Amino acid sequence: MADMSAAQFCLIGQFLTFLPGEKSPYQKLSLEVARDDGTVNAPPVTYQIQLGKDLRRMMYRYLAPQDWVRVVGKQVIDQRSGQMVWRAAEISKLSLGQVNQLKHQTALPRASQSPKPIRVLICQKSDCRQRGSLAVSQAIEAAILQRGDFANAEAGNSKIVIQTTGCMKRCQAGPNVVMFPGGAHSRVTPEEGRSLIQSIR
Repeated sequence: MADMSAAQFCLIGQFLTFLPGEKSPYQKLSLEVARDDGTVNAPPVTYQIQLGKDLRRMMYRYLAPQDWVRVVGKQVIDQRSGQMVWRAAEISKLSLGQVNQLKHQTALPRASQSPKPIRVLICQKSDCRQRGSLAVSQAIEAAILQRGDFANAEAGNSKIVIQTTGCMKRCQAGPNVVMFPGGAHSRVTPEEGRSLIQSIR
């Protein structure tokens, strides 16, 4: 059992590589973050961040070395080892423009600020496209437009954000959609995609 006083974190940095663990060759990611403590010419800090099963599936082909990313999750103390553990809950790629805006904002938004948007990740790799992921994506966008919540990955203040991804390693079960929060959904039809959006409150 590993609960332990948990603290939320938000890190912005460059993805270096995946690191293996007991359960997967992609169990952790290595993230290089610039120090922001005023030290001149200080070397960056490298974090090893644990990935859950769904994130491992999604990020395996989604991230490339040197990609800028924003990682949100929980920082906990493992009771067995006494070590600090960083666990990712959400990972999103950033453009260089976004990095310049956010590189000093390493704290999570306060409760009084707008809540984090719901992220809808849609696989657009060839197998999923052959099974209809493009039609699913169009249906989801139309449903969001109907709600008045349409957004894309560049928007920072919208309730729902759509992102296309590479392979989620569940090709035979495509089209694949993952929602944060909301979990993973396989064999999604356009009608089911619309229903997922309509169910968001």
